[in-house]
Formats: sequence, structure tokens, C-alpha cells
Amino acid sequence: MGSQRFHALDPIYGMGLCTAAASALCLFLEKSSVKPSVPIYFLVVVVLVAFRFGALAGMLGTMMAAAIFALFLFEPLRSLAVHNVDARNNLICLLLFGVAVSELCGHPPPPSRQSTTKIAS
Repeated sequence: MGSQRFHALDPIYGMGLCTAAASALCLFLEKSSVKPSVPIYFLVVVVLVAFRFGALAGMLGTMMAAAIFALFLFEPLRSLAVHNVDARNNLICLLLFGVAVSELCGHPPPPSRQSTTKIAS
């Protein structure tokens, strides 16, 4: 019973990991010249999260990371608008490919115990 409870939290853990990674990248690459390409590189994190925590975690993490990058990495700061065309296109690619890769790489949720147990008659 306890193991199933933790599997139900996998999407939240995966989303939290993506959020923390995206926030750290924003802090470390604030003045970097590779800023517009960061969303494309972040797809590696999305794939790893989807493999470990499932498709929903990858999708939620992708959306959170895209919002964080738009708000705190690209000009104008603290706005979802992105003026740099390359950065905007890379954010769109992150959203599209992140959701698709999460669906392809994510594992289905574990079956519940009730459906796998047989009732002896």
C-alpha cells in the first residue's frame, strides 16, 4: 500500500525536478551566449524525467520549464513574451518535442493491486 502512494506522487517529483533544473539553468546561464539554445538542451532533462517518473511528469515538467525560461531567462524578464525570435522558436520546440518525447518515453502507471489479485472461490 505504501509503495502505491509513492508512485502516485511520481508526476509531482518529476515536475519538481524539471522546475529545479530550469531554475538553476536560469541562474547559471543568465549572462551566457548560449541562452537561446537552452530549451533545446533541456530536452535531455525531460527525457530522463519521463523515463524515471513517467509521461505525465515529463509533460508537466516541460510546461513548467518553458514558463520559467520565458519568465526568467529571456528578455523581457518577468513576462511570458519573448522578443528574441530564436529563443521563442526554441521554446516552442521544447513544448512540442517535450510533450511528444514524454509520451513516447514515459512508462504507464503501475497497475493497482486490486486488479491483479484473483478472488478464490
